[in-house]
Amino acid sequence: MIGQFNHHPETRIIARSVVVLAALGFEFGVEPRALGLTPSLPEPSESRQTLLVSVVADERLFTLFAALNVAGYDREINPDGMSETRLAVRAFLANRPLPILPVLRLYGGMCQQVRISRCAMYVLHLGPAPEFARVVRGWFVDAPEHHFLGFDWALREFHREADITSLWRQYRPAYEHAVAAYSAVAAPLAETALHYIRIASLQARTVVVIPNLLDTGWVGYGPQIDDTAYVILGPSSEVETGLVQHELPIFGPPSELAARASVAAARQGKQQELRRRFMRTPMVAEEPSVRRVAETLDLDVEQLLIDMSSAGVQAELDRTRALADLFGFIGTPGLVIGRTVLTGAVPLSLLREIAQEEKAEPVPVC
Repeated sequence: MIGQFNHHPETRIIARSVVVLAALGFEFGVEPRALGLTPSLPEPSESRQTLLVSVVADERLFTLFAALNVAGYDREINPDGMSETRLAVRAFLANRPLPILPVLRLYGGMCQQVRISRCAMYVLHLGPAPEFARVVRGWFVDAPEHHFLGFDWALREFHREADITSLWRQYRPAYEHAVAAYSAVAAPLAETALHYIRIASLQARTVVVIPNLLDTGWVGYGPQIDDTAYVILGPSSEVETGLVQHELPIFGPPSELAARASVAAARQGKQQELRRRFMRTPMVAEEPSVRRVAETLDLDVEQLLIDMSSAGVQAELDRTRALADLFGFIGTPGLVIGRTVLTGAVPLSLLREIAQEEKAEPVPVC
């Protein structure tokens, strides 16, 4: 999942923790008890804040993301493709006359420029559909307010023209199913995150989890408005798990090419061999040099080159960038040990010290 969060540091920590734990629970089919989370939760005390957690289906976000999809938002980094709900809603809207569509495309372009998460945060400033009247005093979006002028009117018009009332009624059961799934673990996960990171008091007093089936998979947003922290989660699906070598290219086209070759080599079971050979060989990463190195490892070179340009390799690199954003990595190497996030080379002695401290913690999260 991709996390994009606003400027409240405590909320970012809670939201990231809930998003990551939810990913473990729903993407990978791991129950909280299997992670050792539930049994070790302490009893609430006066010295530690208890979060009020709820999980809801939200027609405002449904309307926003329906509008974004029909306006051209087609980002998807789940290799299994878009959710069934998203595909069905897109197909319905594609065949419906929408005079407001040119305006929606303008706002859709603005949302992708300032980040989709900020438009989601904007909609949470508004009241219920179909009026979308402003109900939140103040401005909590980390973007100029004038960018959003008239967006409420556009959403009202779209809601009417697209008959979102009927569409929401049709697909709300899918959202309620997601609500039921998250409701079983949302409160324990938030409480676990709060306990594990040892924050006794937060600016947020409530956490509202909102499933969002019209967005890309592997994504999560964590905005805060007043004393309410929101965790907006994209669609989830079960996938196989295993040890994955992440490649984060940050040095331009040669770095990108080497990363693609590494990920593609994993499909032939020789990722580590190729990575070691790259590090030991003086070279500029270009297709001829990648080909020469691959030939020395008995790789199927033609298949490697095909895989390097494949949608599957692109999806893996996109997921890596999402994880880097989630944990705040801006360079490599990056490492997460329990609740400790490290960037850059770290002495072995320090790694051992951190590992010992994290191993002693009662609730290992990551």
